Amino acid sequence: MTLQETIEQIHPLSKEAMDRAKAHWDGIAKPLHSLGKLEDVLIQIAGITGKEEISIEKRALLTFCADNGVVEENVTQSGQEVTATVAENFLQEKATAAILCRGAHADLFPIDIGMARDTKVPRYKVAYGTKNMAKGPAMTREEAVRALETGIAVAEEKIAAGYQLMATGEMGIGNTTTSSAMAAVFLNQPVPELTGRGAGLSSEGLARKIAAIEKAIAINQPDPSDPIDVLAKVGGFDIAGMAGVFLAGAAHGVPVVMDGFISCVAALLAARIAPFAKDYMIASHVSKEPAAHLLLAELGKEAFLHCDMCLGEGTGAIMLFPILDQANAGTDRNVCAADLKKAGETMIHLVTGGSGSGKSAYAEQCILDFGGTRRVYIATMQPFGAEGQARIARHRKMRAAKKFSTIECYTNLKEVELEPGSDVLLECMSNLTANEIFDPSGAGKARTEEEILAGVSRLAHQARNLVLVTNEIFSDGYRYEEETMEYQRILGNINVRLAEMADCVTEVVYGIPVRIKKE
Repeated sequence: MTLQETIEQIHPLSKEAMDRAKAHWDGIAKPLHSLGKLEDVLIQIAGITGKEEISIEKRALLTFCADNGVVEENVTQSGQEVTATVAENFLQEKATAAILCRGAHADLFPIDIGMARDTKVPRYKVAYGTKNMAKGPAMTREEAVRALETGIAVAEEKIAAGYQLMATGEMGIGNTTTSSAMAAVFLNQPVPELTGRGAGLSSEGLARKIAAIEKAIAINQPDPSDPIDVLAKVGGFDIAGMAGVFLAGAAHGVPVVMDGFISCVAALLAARIAPFAKDYMIASHVSKEPAAHLLLAELGKEAFLHCDMCLGEGTGAIMLFPILDQANAGTDRNVCAADLKKAGETMIHLVTGGSGSGKSAYAEQCILDFGGTRRVYIATMQPFGAEGQARIARHRKMRAAKKFSTIECYTNLKEVELEPGSDVLLECMSNLTANEIFDPSGAGKARTEEEILAGVSRLAHQARNLVLVTNEIFSDGYRYEEETMEYQRILGNINVRLAEMADCVTEVVYGIPVRIKKE
């Protein structure tokens, strides 16, 4: 989309989704808001995506690389050639951001939006670096818009590829100088109070940096009421690219994590262009740069991390990803996954209840809350007639909408093959037991218990998480026919054995989950 089209697609967050998410948190067995910012950020993400269910497993760091003409003013301790060197290190997974991405299960995409020379980094180049802003505008207005639209286009590529969470990073010698200049204009603050030492400038170097920024602002007279004018006159292509990502995330309902100082300047630029865009941003850390606190305050953001970091590249944003994962795992239904699962072992959750108790819906939500990308539904209800076939087809379609793949298994559970890392829901043990007892292809009364337990054991060796649904055995005191009573006995024995195997057992009573066992 163009810049204008993107702006027109940015709307307020979904209040309905946020209300549902908050109600969910408030319904968990803990003091209200006791997880603080972890709750707040998940509620925010629900508002961003319009969905109470949070999925952030596929995530990307977009690192924009560009050079800045203002290095002519001797404002850096490194030469411009370092930009290209570090950018190529991203591709070779040698840069710090690349190493952190591996640990955070994120994909790193370096982007050449304006480096002074060509490299192996994918080129989306607006120009071969900006001009020296201390002598005139850093770029034309047309270049500024094109750089913003380049960031939008890159973000839209990743969103189309299924990325659910993005973070912004940058690499460009001299970009703390351009960022300080933009911050001074946007915040209407004295340059010396907002300008730091960047990558380790000496006192003499800092004085030159301040002088260059003051000269650039005096010569170019950027208009603080026109954010694109500020970008064009004293900004950088990397800042523009990141701002484009923030705008695209807001337009498409995808959360974007801010990195440090330079990323915050890009975020403020995006917010000045489209005010609602700031609601789609998540702050990661407070940079060591002097203006960091002021920028976050202007955006109305409170960062999670206070570590005096100033590396850039997107490193601070990546460090937030594990925290967001923990936040997403912090619901009561995820207690079993988060607290009970041992490394390398499958977590087994047995869910029981009477007919119409709500156990099936609860079990399904447990699978959704695990947050995995491989969801398998093992269906055990045999089709009887056209009506049964139609019902099965309807349920299969409904499950597919929640990204479940369905396996029909009426007997012989131990022959089911799963993809590694699957989250599996078996619905329901009572059907499977009846099939094994009474179906001609089943194991028969004598071997049903053995066969089903062997099948569950094999599933547990294949799955990441295993949720089993079973019926509560009739407790009405009525004496049934001999076959029914034999079925009850076998299912009862199976339930007892499954409860022994399970990490947790939950009984659902009138839609209310009651934890019976938690190891």
